[in-house]
Amino acid sequence: VKFNVVDGGGNSPLAEKWQKVLDETPKDKPITSTTIAQIVDDTPEKIKPLPIKVKPETYAKLDKIAKAKGVTIQEVIDDLADLLLDEIEAEPTPIEPEAEAVWETDVKNLVAEYEANCATNYHVSRPGLVPDSG
Repeated sequence: VKFNVVDGGGNSPLAEKWQKVLDETPKDKPITSTTIAQIVDDTPEKIKPLPIKVKPETYAKLDKIAKAKGVTIQEVIDDLADLLLDEIEAEPTPIEPEAEAVWETDVKNLVAEYEANCATNYHVSRPGLVPDSG
């Protein structure tokens, strides 16, 4: 519809756009409104919104958030994406030297306990086992 305009010289972009649809649609595919929109859409690629599929439950949650904040669902999605991106790109929190020392002590104690248990269990005789004479 937006191409069905005639300028002062009697020219209309409608015929040119329709020819583009005919030329670019594969012969074995039907011409649908989606096909037409994709072919004649002049919106630059980086501005075009991309479709996403959302479960109805998720959409309901997004809608509830949007209404509570007085924004659109798209703005909620953008905010959530920014928040999560900031989270994964954030610098890791530095470990305090005191905490690291406690962790190292815990690891050493666990290793020593494990080794002691292994040594104890290794020397316990088991019924029916004959020591290797080799």
